[in-house]
Amino acid sequence: MKNKMLIGYRKMYGITQKDLARLIKVSPTTYSYKENGKTYFNQEEMIVITNILKKYNPMITMDDIFFRNNVNLKLTK
Repeated sequence: MKNKMLIGYRKMYGITQKDLARLIKVSPTTYSYKENGKTYFNQEEMIVITNILKKYNPMITMDDIFFRNNVNLKLTK
């Protein structure tokens, strides 16, 4: 599943996939696969990305970026 929150934050703050790929020490192709849900970010990578985005908005959490957009809630009676 595409990480729509990460994509949104990245674009909102003017950060490219290439920028984040360099900072988490992967190729741009590998980063694209991760952002698009073909492979997964490891914990270290999530921490680095969270810390980068916190520079723009200190209120952002790892949950906001990596987990909230993957939760599907279904209300039942």
